[in-house]
This record gives sequence, structure tokens and C-alpha cells, in this order.
Amino acid sequence: VTGAGRGIGAAVAAAYAAEGALVVLAARSAVQLAQVAAGIRAAGGGALAIPADVGDASDVDRLVKETLATLGRVDILCNNAAVLKTGRILEVDRPTLDEHWRVNVEAPFLLSRALAPIMVEQGYGRIINVTSGLGTRAIAPFGAYGISKAALNHLTRVFATELDGAEPPEQRARFD
Repeated sequence: VTGAGRGIGAAVAAAYAAEGALVVLAARSAVQLAQVAAGIRAAGGGALAIPADVGDASDVDRLVKETLATLGRVDILCNNAAVLKTGRILEVDRPTLDEHWRVNVEAPFLLSRALAPIMVEQGYGRIINVTSGLGTRAIAPFGAYGISKAALNHLTRVFATELDGAEPPEQRARFD
């Protein structure tokens, strides 16, 4: 679960752990990750905290490698991390737009591209991309965020289309 240091990501991670999953927590803040992991463990769950900035491609690579080296497989990827900075579209600067793109679109792309073949080989996998209604509706001052979530919506559809039927039905991972 990316963005697992707080909010929706922490809640999703705790819910998966409560159902018996060994959860990998990823976020930029090692302190927040440690707190979430401690809470999951205190409730009897399993959690592995890996501090990573998913807006940095090298951190994404490291996150995937550490996860696979420790667990050997990934059944569910929840791309939850997001940047949301407000500003009217005519005022959004390039660094802000780039940050929205790296975290909200590129990170889910890189993580999904790295893990989908493993899920297909396992015969099971789920990729969940947390998006927003702002990806389908234009509302000021959420332009950069909305653009990135619209791209994530389409990325989700492309992955689902390309991966559905990637293997024979008895070996197919299902991507919803």
C-alpha cells in the first residue's frame, strides 16, 4: 500500500492486515510508517515498513526489489499515494504539475508494470488504483490534481484491457 503513512493508505493497510494479509507499507515518512506498522502489529497483524518516495523512480525500483526479496510475491498492489496541491490552472507552475504527474501517474505505472508480470505468473493478482471524482470533473482549483487523476483512470483501464486474458483462464490473474 503506497501512501500508507496516514489517512486512506493507513486505513487500507490496517484493513488488509486485519483480514490476515502481510502488508507492505510505503510512504516518505519513516516515522509515520513505523507508527502505522506498530499499530498493525499491536492488533495482531503483519506489517513491513519500507520508506520510499514513489515520486522517485529509483525509490520505486528499490521498493519493488525489497518487497520481492522479503516476501517473494505480491498479491495486491494498492496505489494510494497522491499529491494534491491546489491552484488555478493558469497559475500552476511546472514543478507542481510535474510532481502531480510523478506521484499520481508515473508511480502507479511503474509499480504496476513491475508487479503485473509477477501476478500473471502467480496466477493471481489485484491492482487497485485510488483515484478521485476530480479525475472526471473539472473543478477549480484542483486542475493539476484532476489532470493526473484523469490520466490514472485511463492508465487503470489500459492495464485492465491489456492484462485481461494475458494467460489462459486457469492461470490468469484478475485485474479489476
